[in-house]
This record gives sequence, C-alpha cells and structure tokens, in this order.
Amino acid sequence: MLVFGNTSALYNSDLVMFDHASGSYWFQTGSIAIVGDMTGARRAPLSSSMMSWGDWVELHPTTNLLSREQGLGTRASQYLQDPLSTYADFINEGENRYPFPVDAELVSDLLRPAEVVIAVEINGNERTYPPGRIGDAAVNDVIGGESGIVFSRGDDQIATVFSPLIDPDGRQLDFEFANGRFTDAQTGSIWNMAGAAISGELEGTRLTPLPSRRAFWFTISISNPDVEVYGE
Repeated sequence: MLVFGNTSALYNSDLVMFDHASGSYWFQTGSIAIVGDMTGARRAPLSSSMMSWGDWVELHPTTNLLSREQGLGTRASQYLQDPLSTYADFINEGENRYPFPVDAELVSDLLRPAEVVIAVEINGNERTYPPGRIGDAAVNDVIGGESGIVFSRGDDQIATVFSPLIDPDGRQLDFEFANGRFTDAQTGSIWNMAGAAISGELEGTRLTPLPSRRAFWFTISISNPDVEVYGE
C-alpha cells in the first residue's frame, strides 16, 4: 500500500501527488507516476461518489460536521466560498484560457474543456458521463462488458455509478428516473443517489459502487486519449 502526500505542484493544471515510499510524483487524474522510480506505474481507480448532504445523512445519520463557528470572525468568510465557482466558465469562454499550463492539443473537443464528467473504468475500458448534458436521469449502460447504472443530477453536476446486480444469483435491475425519483422497473422500489433503496420491496438494499472519478473533461481527456463519452 502506498501512502501519498501533496507536492503542491501541478501537471496539466491538475494536482500532483507523491508517494512516501519512493518519492515518485503522480498525476492525480491519470493515477500514473510521471517522475521518479515508479514512472509509468498506474494505480487502479477506486469507487467514489459525490452526493447531496441529504442523501449522505440518510445513509449515515450520526455523521458529525466541523462547525463553521471557529472563532475566526470575518476571516472565516474566505472558507465559506467556493473558489471554483467561476473556474469552469473562465476556461470555457475562450480558447486555451487555462490559469495554469495545459497541453491543450491533447484535449479532445468532444466536450467543453471544463465540462464536469464522471469517468467510469471497467476491464480497461473508460467511459465518461457529463451530468450537465444528461440531466436528471438513470442511465442503464454496459462498460467493459459489465452492466452499470448511472444516477445523474444535471443541475448539481453530480452522478453516482453502481452495479445493478443485487444478489449472488446475478439478478439485475433496470432503472428509470420519473417524478423526481429513481426507481427500478422490477419492483418499483425508490432509490437515492447513494445507491440505497429507501422504500419499497427492496428497502435497505445497497447497490455496489463501481470505480469512478469526477473531474473536468480536459484532465480526463489528457489522462486517457481513448476515453469514450456517453451519447457521442
């Protein structure tokens, strides 16, 4: 197991990590070592997700949050703002408008450079899903020969990805988004963005998350020139 730290450096405008064992530098989005003894080595992506606080606390009701009241007065205001709120618009509004150096010729024009995508990799195949274009929807798809289900929320630009298989016998569910809810066609159970059935016959069932990552299109495109885009 490798333990990582932050180099404070950037590679193609993306974070560069280092591992404590060899001191090698790693391109975060590409999960690949670019400097040092481990150059060329790649770490397999893990499952990850971003969801609303409501979905999270529904799964983990005892979660604690760090209070905003830290005795910092007006100095705390800088930590309550999203420094990236205008970042995507700035990049997308003009050609090569990156705040830090980027090999722009490596960025595919299938999507806008700073389009938020969720990249899913299975069996060496990687496909991206842009929530802003997909909208509020359930996408039943096949990636790398395996079934996957993507729960997308367009306005929030978030999506979560799971295996639709729910038991050892390989029973597979098909999903849809209707009337503001994710439901499965087989039982009509209602599911949240965290892949948990919150009502219906399957209440309490959890879907297994698939390896995924949320990033800007330009970093995903640079890290994998062969990456696919859903719907393209």
